[in-house]
Amino acid sequence: MKLAFHRREENPTIGPFIFLERLIKYIGRQQGIEIVRNPGRFHELHFINISGSGRLADQWRAKKVLRIDGIYHDFSPTRDEQNQGIASTYHSVDGVIFQCEFARKMLYKHFGKPKQAQHETIICNGVDESFTPYGEVIDYGFPISIVVSGKWCWPSKRLPQMVDCFLQIPRDDIGLIILGEAQNRIGHPRIKYFGFIPPDKLPAYYRGATVMLHAAYTDWCPNSVVEALACGVPVITTHNGGVPEIIKGSGIIIKNEPDYDLEFKDFNNLPALKANLVAEAIDLIVDKRQDYVTFRPDLTIEYCGQQYLDFFKKVLNK
Repeated sequence: MKLAFHRREENPTIGPFIFLERLIKYIGRQQGIEIVRNPGRFHELHFINISGSGRLADQWRAKKVLRIDGIYHDFSPTRDEQNQGIASTYHSVDGVIFQCEFARKMLYKHFGKPKQAQHETIICNGVDESFTPYGEVIDYGFPISIVVSGKWCWPSKRLPQMVDCFLQIPRDDIGLIILGEAQNRIGHPRIKYFGFIPPDKLPAYYRGATVMLHAAYTDWCPNSVVEALACGVPVITTHNGGVPEIIKGSGIIIKNEPDYDLEFKDFNNLPALKANLVAEAIDLIVDKRQDYVTFRPDLTIEYCGQQYLDFFKKVLNK
């Protein structure tokens, strides 16, 4: 099987790029697979990440597969233009891989079912073998450490709301650990900022945490949650979006706001987090943490990558 990968993102600090690197590395180790680095050369399957032109595939009559997390669903002035590019790709490929059922619902709602694709599936992201509960551990210096991790330039990630929520919890034995570049940092003895951490260094930072708080509004399948769960860290999340699909008993899902109606949303005016709900979830996990720390082989890149290969073969009718 000859595969060519179309990259839309070239920023090595963002989720789609990081995951694609992991996937390509796994696929490249499999027998019978050749990764065609130059899409202008002959290939049988053209893999598109999020959106992009498949014209290089057309000259070889290669099948096209789209991996899609979701759509732009805020009120930004570039939303419609960005979504047009995604819709164009979505309706012109032979197979679609959604990251979660929530993503599929959003695409169906706003774009309809794919017009050309005969095959579609849902595959959660995976992580490499370094993301396990065993290995180096960062000591944050707190009896209980709550880690948050993400690309904080997106308002939907709700970092300010998570910080405000943390400050409302009446406990002095909890520290908040913020991974990822954050603006408007506040000075507080129980808040520590670490900035961007290279992916290969992340496991030690996750292992040092008691629990992860991921309160992003309507997220899809964030690498940070998959990484933390693979390292044995329970996750507290809100009930909207795709993250609850990943938890599967490895954390607590709180209902912080009404059900999301799949319509466009003002991400600069999102609901605050209810500190009492978050505090209750933290107490439950701290008291019975062993109940929430589960072995998750379904989050490995081996499990994920094999699902990708099986889907590729299905599209190619092999």
